[in-house]
Amino acid sequence: MRKKLQKLCLSAMMFAASTAVWALSEVGGVYQIASAEDLKAFAELVNAGNPGLNAVLTADIDRGLDGTMIGCERWDYQGIFDGQGHTISNLTINGQAMFTRFAGFGDVTFKNVTFDNATVNSNGNLNTSILTVQTYQNTLLDNVDVKNSSITGGYKVAPLIGTVYDEKATSITATIKNCDVSDTVVTSTSFDFGTCGMVSFVFVTNNDYVEYENCSVTNVQLRANSGGYNYHANIHYTSADTDDQINEHPEVKVTNVTFEAL
Repeated sequence: MRKKLQKLCLSAMMFAASTAVWALSEVGGVYQIASAEDLKAFAELVNAGNPGLNAVLTADIDRGLDGTMIGCERWDYQGIFDGQGHTISNLTINGQAMFTRFAGFGDVTFKNVTFDNATVNSNGNLNTSILTVQTYQNTLLDNVDVKNSSITGGYKVAPLIGTVYDEKATSITATIKNCDVSDTVVTSTSFDFGTCGMVSFVFVTNNDYVEYENCSVTNVQLRANSGGYNYHANIHYTSADTDDQINEHPEVKVTNVTFEAL
């Protein structure tokens, strides 16, 4: 999967190099994003080797990135992204996620934003999500909503985070609070899959885990091939030395979540 991620990142960087430089407003070290062009310019800055940039949305955005991902294998996102209550509508990503991965030495925060009518499609056995493919460090998602959306990938697929996993043999936590997913279809085309309502796969051997607080999953359809590792869950799937499926969590209200074998 690393090679595929790298190819996608190189494509994003080639896209960035072919576009005109867009002047982003910066206030106190925080980039101000008011349009789809600003969001693309922010992606260019991160992908050029600046993973720790902070940003805020100052307006609603229509059509978002249109395929330009933020972060690459060498420059996984490490900053704070605050939507300030705004909505990114009609986002289309022909890749794995808006952010390739959250990784680094600090904590990543993504908060106060709604994704409406987002469509994400990735080919091959790739973790896929609207927000981020994987997190390798402590991550806070606060008040991040997804509605009326479609996420399709070949491996671990979910609206918010594809995988919580740490390669450094330490423990990390993804905290998901005040987040809602509704009226969304999550599809995996692989036999080795995890289709879930919020976070797809949590590798807990190194005590990595997901904390939830005041979240909901409503009217979500999970779809995947029948056979192989038939793991699907409303909230997340975990695996260590044994296979443990966690369908629900007391801090997540689950309503009308269904699974369909393709």
